[in-house]
Amino acid sequence: MQNGDSYNQVERLDQYLDGELGAERSKQLEQELAQDEKLRQQLDALILSRDAIRSHALKQRMRQLHQTNIHHVRQEEVSLTGQAKSSRSVYLWPMRVAAALLIGLLGYGAIQYATLSPQSVYEEQHLSYQLPISRSTEYKMSQLDSLYQQQDYQAVIQLFEDQTETSRRDIFLAGLAYLETNHYEQAIANFTQLQSTAGSDAATFQQETDYYLALAYLKSAQTEQALELFEKIKAQKDHLYQNNISATDLWKLRLLNSQQ
Repeated sequence: MQNGDSYNQVERLDQYLDGELGAERSKQLEQELAQDEKLRQQLDALILSRDAIRSHALKQRMRQLHQTNIHHVRQEEVSLTGQAKSSRSVYLWPMRVAAALLIGLLGYGAIQYATLSPQSVYEEQHLSYQLPISRSTEYKMSQLDSLYQQQDYQAVIQLFEDQTETSRRDIFLAGLAYLETNHYEQAIANFTQLQSTAGSDAATFQQETDYYLALAYLKSAQTEQALELFEKIKAQKDHLYQNNISATDLWKLRLLNSQQ
């Protein structure tokens, strides 16, 4: 691949990660990624580089390395004599900075890889759900609603399990309470029940269920199922949680999934 082609490829991947490639070109690129291992590696490297640049700690480390290299170069310029030796110092400085940057990126990548886990992705993605309360005068907050708002999750679970009749709202809130108390298998059961039931109110909490079911799968280390849901959410431009999932998040899940 020529340098110009390589640059264009990186630019295209960059636009893809920023969501600026467009639906048709993104779909085409995803098909290429599914078939081209080298292209997937380029995407992974770009994601890692972008993530590293955002890291304040790495920026600080690169700044320190940069200052250290300037100091060494100045020392060499003082000690070396002759045009050839001076040129050599000028040449060594950018090489050292580039090497330091590469070492920093590799170190950052190793840290990311070593600390990556379903739990770490869960913690990054977790959002405490805020219950929407209807302003209609006909709606009266239920006891279960009130307990959830008070974050008394054990009481929510107890009340839910004691009920003989439950609404979609009850099932969803109980699923959240199970998730908050680390009963993720019960959370998965509640959320999948919501996904499988039909009716006039089937759309109620549908998108919320997608997201929190994915989190429950992460809690139980079922990364393949979590990845499928995250990809589904990311592909829907009007999904409530579409903006919560980045290409980096998908990359992390794919990496976790490949380790299993």
